[in-house]
Amino acid sequence: MNNGIRTLSLSTLFSTFAGLVALNFAHAATLSGSMNVDNSHTTYISTDDSVAGTQIASGNNWRTTDTFSGVVLEPGRPYFLHVHGVDAGAPGAFLGDFT
Repeated sequence: MNNGIRTLSLSTLFSTFAGLVALNFAHAATLSGSMNVDNSHTTYISTDDSVAGTQIASGNNWRTTDTFSGVVLEPGRPYFLHVHGVDAGAPGAFLGDFT
C-alpha cells in the first residue's frame, strides 16, 4: 500500500562533496553544516561509503534549519556524508551548506 511517504537516500548527491572532504589534510579539520530537508532527515559521517556511520544531525521539520559543527576529520582519510531523508508528500527538497 502506498501511503504517500517516500524514503530517499541523498548520499549519492554528495559524491562530489565527499571527494572534497577526502583531500589529504595536513592537520585535523572540522566539518560544520546547516540544512533543511523536507520532511525529515538523519545525517551521518562515515569513512566507508557502504556504512551509514556516526549520526551528526537529525530533524523533522523542514521549516527549521538543522545545524551541526565540530565534526573532526582526521588527515588522510576519506569521508562520506550520508543524508537519509524522508519525504511525506511532494514536493521534496534538500538544501545544505557545508564548510
